[in-house]
Order: sequence, then C-alpha cells, then structure tokens
Amino acid sequence: MADRFLYVAIHSFYKDKISAIEGNYTESRQKRGTRIKERIAVLEQQAKAIED
Repeated sequence: MADRFLYVAIHSFYKDKISAIEGNYTESRQKRGTRIKERIAVLEQQAKAIED
C-alpha cells in the first residue's frame, strides 16, 4: 500500500517523466511480445518438420 501512496504523491510532480517511462515500457513490452510470437512460430514450424 505504501508504494501506491508514494506513487500517487510523486505522480503530480513528475507526471511527464513518469508518462515517458511508462510509454517506453509499453513499447518495449509490445516489441518483446512480437519477438516471442515470432520465435514460437519458428519453433512450431521446426517441430512440425521434425514430426514429418
């Protein structure tokens, strides 16, 4: 709980910086998700090739 209260208190002072950090995190999370999906597709193709 204390962490949430601290975040709310500091958020008003550092709103722009926090928004930028959250935006960067969201962007990197989306890129990571895309890479994971691509890797899964490649591994599925390899598994399918091995089964055949």
